[in-house]
Amino acid sequence: MKKNTLSRFFLGLIIGGITGIVAYSIHIPEGIDEILRSITGIGILSFTVLIELLIWPLGCLAFIDAFRIMWGMIRGHYGGSDSVRAYISTTMMAVILSLLVGDFIITKLISVMEFDAWVLARGEVLDIGTSITSYFYIIRLDVLCLVSAIIGIVLAERDKGLSYERNIENDLFKKTYDWLIRLVYKLYKVLPIMIFMVSFELTSRTGASMFKFVLSYVFMVFFLILVHVTFVYSGIIKLKLGLSPLLFFKKSLPLMKLAGFTINSRETEPVTLRTATIKFGVPEGIAKEVILGGTTLNMDGTAIMQTIAILLTASVYGIQFDTFGLLGLMFMLVTIAIVTTAGTLTGMFTLGIVFHIFGVPLELLAVIISISHVVSVAVTPVNILGDLVAAMVVADEFGKLNRETYNN
Repeated sequence: MKKNTLSRFFLGLIIGGITGIVAYSIHIPEGIDEILRSITGIGILSFTVLIELLIWPLGCLAFIDAFRIMWGMIRGHYGGSDSVRAYISTTMMAVILSLLVGDFIITKLISVMEFDAWVLARGEVLDIGTSITSYFYIIRLDVLCLVSAIIGIVLAERDKGLSYERNIENDLFKKTYDWLIRLVYKLYKVLPIMIFMVSFELTSRTGASMFKFVLSYVFMVFFLILVHVTFVYSGIIKLKLGLSPLLFFKKSLPLMKLAGFTINSRETEPVTLRTATIKFGVPEGIAKEVILGGTTLNMDGTAIMQTIAILLTASVYGIQFDTFGLLGLMFMLVTIAIVTTAGTLTGMFTLGIVFHIFGVPLELLAVIISISHVVSVAVTPVNILGDLVAAMVVADEFGKLNRETYNN
């Protein structure tokens, strides 16, 4: 996606926020205020319905695609179970870290955000859409995703049984998913208007609370990414591989700069492969299997971003997770991070699945989407770092990691 499109999202947020704060500060005649509330209410409802409509097909196809690749790797057709184990381990550590640290920090930050006025008014604003949105909950989305995962496994088994090499990038399901993503990109043209309406409605009722939400979200994502990289990746490199973490980060710095600029890990695949083989001593065959699979399945940065997004949003609406709720949330976030494919904003729609399943209102996703390119500057490099670490771990387990290349 072009960055000017992402900039329009951010512009819609800022203009709507500033306009809303002005409306919050002055007394608007009752008649004009009612007209504005009607318009913004339709905008928020349209955004909510759009997200609901998209997460169903996107979610199902993403589960099919991801579980097809993952099961194929486990069965040895596209890669190996060692790669999948490395992906799941680091993603789970990212989610657990974010849940524990994020929940603690959010309890301190949420007191400075005064969303009570919006929470009280929300039912009135979205009253006309209550009957519409209720239809999305008739069929359980989590059950459909589970069925889709099973379909992906069945397809992987079918692929394994074929006597010829099959390019899964060109089959019907992959083409359908890619077509749907292109359709979503076209729909992005209307999102700035919806984001403006959501932003205006929130700030006109709560003042600067929305901007406090944005700053808290960005700060926590960047902070937890730094913690994850410092402790998890450095720990794996030092304790498991016996190598220098500082050398790892120094050698990967040019790739990280490229990833932060492109904010799309798929676009950096050729450079990631060269970095793994030339700088880190991973054999080319292992690098291809691990990194190409990791572009879809290994999303540590995305997992952190999605975890903070749902924790922070749930706190705004007073939704609390007990022990079993947190365990369920952890399982769902790890799974969603795995099924999220590389591509700008695809993580926002798979995140919508988690919001839907746990009953978290969707409208604040408009705020999160509008600043996605800001957090992607940190999220994308971490996703790629995770692929490199996984490739090194798998190569080491096969005794094929060239330590001399790494150290030189």
